[in-house]
Amino acid sequence: MHGVNDRPPEHGPEFRFTKPETWPEPAITTVTDTANYGKAGTQAWDRVRPQLTHRSSWLGHDGELPLAERGR
Repeated sequence: MHGVNDRPPEHGPEFRFTKPETWPEPAITTVTDTANYGKAGTQAWDRVRPQLTHRSSWLGHDGELPLAERGR
């Protein structure tokens, strides 16, 4: 599927934190026992690019938004 001017789209499928049904398989999942809160779980997705609908904290940022990279 191509975007504007037959270029590949900049953003992948919809991903909303409030809608788990839109989440792809995570690249990594961890679970850790904590002393105060029981088990704490985390999921991470590789190369998910944000498409902001409200710039809020990025309001003064010019240019492309950063791509969050996972540490290796």
